[in-house]
Amino acid sequence: MRGTSLRSIARLSGVHRTTTANLMLAAGERCRTFLASRMRGLNLSHLQCDEIWTFVRKKQGRLTQEESSDTSIGDQYLFVALDEATKLIPCFTLGKRTRENTERFMRDLAGCL
Repeated sequence: MRGTSLRSIARLSGVHRTTTANLMLAAGERCRTFLASRMRGLNLSHLQCDEIWTFVRKKQGRLTQEESSDTSIGDQYLFVALDEATKLIPCFTLGKRTRENTERFMRDLAGCL
């Protein structure tokens, strides 16, 4: 896609942007399922775990009372594990910076090793 926007892809392909977005989501889910089944029993020597902050639609401090209950908008964190030698990313988790997400990320990582 080389940085092409969703609207540009729809224009170039002649396929509606909702259809294109749905196709990308379906492909992403299938990739996640495939990788989850393959990334098991890895022998990685030096893992670096980090979190990357971003926001969706608005920063957390700008959310209204109604929007605060929606976990899909506001501050989001990408928890990622990276092997220093191979640059392999065995797992990642995207969501709010909560204990549950952090523990889920670490359980997923433990399952990969």
